[in-house]
Amino acid sequence: GHAKAIFSGVTTGTLADLVVSLIADHPALEGLLHVAAEPISKFGLLGRLRDTLELDVEVVPTTDVVVDRSLDGTRFRQATGWVAPSWAAMLARLGEEAPRYERLRGEHAAG
Repeated sequence: GHAKAIFSGVTTGTLADLVVSLIADHPALEGLLHVAAEPISKFGLLGRLRDTLELDVEVVPTTDVVVDRSLDGTRFRQATGWVAPSWAAMLARLGEEAPRYERLRGEHAAG
């Protein structure tokens, strides 16, 4: 996991919920606005994801990649009032939804 690669996106479920609410509550929203969570390193995110999904894997930190891809969500927050959930909350939801996707993947593989 890249310990010096910073990311501030959101989980797919969080983004999907946000898009639905934007269509309903902010139909005239326009322009380039960044949807952003608190910045987190890829290493930190992988470790939290491993713990949430209770995976038996080791996440090894690397420092060879140094990049900050965090976004500034200030304008979006001002325009909508939306604040990203914490990483703990987003990953908890992902953990709750994971069995559903595993089941669907199994059904798809079975044909």
